Amino acid sequence: MSPAGMRRALLLQLGHLEEELEATRVVGRHLLPAMLTARSGDASVQECYGQLAERDRKMLPQLKHMTALPHPAVSSPIAPAEASWNEMTFGEVLDAACAARRTLVAFVRTLPLAAWTRTEVVDGKKSDMFGLLHQLTQADAELLQRVARQLNQML
Repeated sequence: MSPAGMRRALLLQLGHLEEELEATRVVGRHLLPAMLTARSGDASVQECYGQLAERDRKMLPQLKHMTALPHPAVSSPIAPAEASWNEMTFGEVLDAACAARRTLVAFVRTLPLAAWTRTEVVDGKKSDMFGLLHQLTQADAELLQRVARQLNQML
């Protein structure tokens, strides 16, 4: 696949999360708030969705930094769950995740293809925008699978 085709595919995949969150909003209306805030493993369902928002919020400045400087060293966007996610309504958590992803996608959509292919050092390894955003989509999929397992255990 050409770099332009890969860029289009990644932008579609990144945007897919927002569609997934909107579908989840419908399901969430039929669940008790206690089910969404109960911890199963290391995070509740709401905290998992909050992690999506936090990861995108942390990645955006890193991507801006990566595209602005000649050869920056960038650290990975690891975001632990915050206790405050369980204090919010499920709708507020989903709104935050949607807004963070929308902002991230809007930024990367404006970048020229050359910025996507630029190689930088991230966590001691060479990576480019394609690699970082592919990792983000993979992390999205893993987190959504984790939430699905949690919800299946509760039902």
